[in-house]
Amino acid sequence: MDTEKVSKDKEACPPLSDPCTTRDPNYTTHKEEIPAKWKPTDFSLCIKCQEWKKKDKLCSPRVVSTYETFLLNVNKRAELGNPDFISVSGRLKGLTGGNLLERGAQWHRNCYSDTTDKNKVERDEQRYRTDADLVLKEIGRPTKSQSGRLMRSGSETFNRQQCFFCQGRDPSKVSEITHACQSENSGKVIKDIVDKSDNASWKVQLADIVAEGDFLARDIIYHQSCKTTHWRKYIQGPQRCSTFDTEDAAFIAAEMEFYDELLERTELGEYITTVQVEMLYTNMMRDHGVFNKTITRRALIAKISENMPDIVISPKRGCLPGILHSKKAGREAVDIAKAEKDIKGDLTAIFKCAKIIRQVIAQTRKEKPWSFTGSLDGLSESAVPIELMMLNRWILQGSKAATTDLRDQALHKSCTIMSQTMMQEFKTTRQVTHTPQSEVSTFRRQIESPFAVGLSLWMYHNLRSQKAITVLSNICAGISYSRVTQVCSQIANSVQENSNENGVFVPYGIVKGRGMCASADNVDKKS
Repeated sequence: MDTEKVSKDKEACPPLSDPCTTRDPNYTTHKEEIPAKWKPTDFSLCIKCQEWKKKDKLCSPRVVSTYETFLLNVNKRAELGNPDFISVSGRLKGLTGGNLLERGAQWHRNCYSDTTDKNKVERDEQRYRTDADLVLKEIGRPTKSQSGRLMRSGSETFNRQQCFFCQGRDPSKVSEITHACQSENSGKVIKDIVDKSDNASWKVQLADIVAEGDFLARDIIYHQSCKTTHWRKYIQGPQRCSTFDTEDAAFIAAEMEFYDELLERTELGEYITTVQVEMLYTNMMRDHGVFNKTITRRALIAKISENMPDIVISPKRGCLPGILHSKKAGREAVDIAKAEKDIKGDLTAIFKCAKIIRQVIAQTRKEKPWSFTGSLDGLSESAVPIELMMLNRWILQGSKAATTDLRDQALHKSCTIMSQTMMQEFKTTRQVTHTPQSEVSTFRRQIESPFAVGLSLWMYHNLRSQKAITVLSNICAGISYSRVTQVCSQIANSVQENSNENGVFVPYGIVKGRGMCASADNVDKKS
């Protein structure tokens, strides 16, 4: 009996001398790691619910990282006060992912997904923060003499998904839209408010911000009304804050948004006329419900010049209005405008060239239409206008000549293939403007090129594959399979006519009455 008991204890606890075993430093034995108030874990059942479910099968992963993810979420949700995971965390206390892997821990798929669900973890965190806020309201906040210097670890939980100023505690602003700090001007305003305020929590949260651009990296969000209220309170002074009303807040908020919008648009290199600036200012005031704050265009330009020194204001010229642009992006905007002007001129020239080539192609197809007559010899440049050949050659090689004859032949071959393909795929004006009866109907080819016919015949002769010929036809590099069979029949009829006329098939190129050279050799069967 003692021997059996010792063997069972060895199986329940992995040996300490095994160097491949991953163990926690605080882990000793299974009996020591679990307090008496927690029931021991039965590793033959689901380690979360400790239940056997007939319909749900148990899953056992083979990697340590999966177990570590499970333990991490269990301990985190237990610390957040979720009662469903406090007992699970207590049972598995002291165990690591390696220990669970060695013991063959397993779980139901639903139990694992419920434990590691991000939405449920965030819900526990939100509930924990809400409970902490209620506790603070009940017991009150400690005085400065009690708390001493406020540190980030000692400050209340700061939620970055809520307004930076009110943290979502004001019920009257639950439905109000939050804005992200996306411009340097907004970040500077928030920094000024925090610096001049006596709110220690704000100062602690922004204590690590050194440069001005750090505000954009922190993803700070805020209510526009909160920002306006604190800006008026701490920046403009307490005297005017006592006479502060809703209309003034809306006017200040509209002006702040106007400056932000104008700054962002000019920093992107946009040129804005004074008429557009006036319309933008009017729309901002209207959106905030301010209708009695009228301003002339000259006064508005003067206000922009005073509050935004990085904006350059060009005076109007005759009937043309003035223009506003940024000093930093002004040079870039000028370069972009020049590039757009050059592109427009190039496109105009290309369009004129395309019209000329279309006229030449249409005339050539009408005067010299090509059709297959039984042979493809000497047809590399047949029915291809010289203008199209030269255009493709200039596109491929430019104005420079090839250095060798072999390279020149390769360029000529590429130009010929491109020209023949363009001649075959050319669409007339009637084809383009015609409305087909069926939505799946495509263009019908009026002519075919020697390249397409020759390539399709070669594929048919060597592969006998209808699918390959259809693919060539679909990519505009060949003719249809039905047309290939017609060409083959045409070639067979041509050979039969030749044999009937001469009594024997005479290859093309041999002319009656013209001498020719021939050679013959005997075949020695014995050798």
